[in-house]
Amino acid sequence: MYYAFTPHRLAVLLLCLAGTVLSQCTMPPAPPEPAGTPPAADVAPAAGEVARTETSAEPVPGVPAGAERAHVVRIVDGGTIDVDLEGTEYRVRYILTDPPQPDEPLYNEAAKLNQLILGNRPVFLLQDVSNQDDQGRLLRYVYTESGVLVNAEIVRQGMAKVILSPTDTRFQHQMEEAEQEAVQKGIGLWH
Repeated sequence: MYYAFTPHRLAVLLLCLAGTVLSQCTMPPAPPEPAGTPPAADVAPAAGEVARTETSAEPVPGVPAGAERAHVVRIVDGGTIDVDLEGTEYRVRYILTDPPQPDEPLYNEAAKLNQLILGNRPVFLLQDVSNQDDQGRLLRYVYTESGVLVNAEIVRQGMAKVILSPTDTRFQHQMEEAEQEAVQKGIGLWH
């Protein structure tokens, strides 16, 4: 009797065989922790530091490795948000971003754009070199779950200017390109 192996049947057979082989594999045990070393989760942050959270085990497209997941609690203005980071609320200022201040034109519009982009949804926070500004706000690049760099998007829409930093330069080129787009379009602050 002849049995035909269609491509689908062959693929199922190969997957079954691979599953059987892989189920027999074992990983070597992790090396033991040195004596007297507390687990990382039990180490409290030093004064002025922010506790580090676990990052997503799965990479998020467009979000650099090492970004921390947080949840937006409120939009403060066009370049500042409050977030919940593992049960603690922090104020976050967007790195390299200078939106209008309360007494300047387009202040409300910048805050509304920030709300439109973020809402009260999860975000990813990425530190550059600086941790906090002189007001105690965390300095971060902020990414949406879809990988949009909010700092650059606010600038690209003309609702903030790029403010250069001598230390926080990781995405300076991207930010300057976003500003050039706004200038060329003549939108927002460049109108």
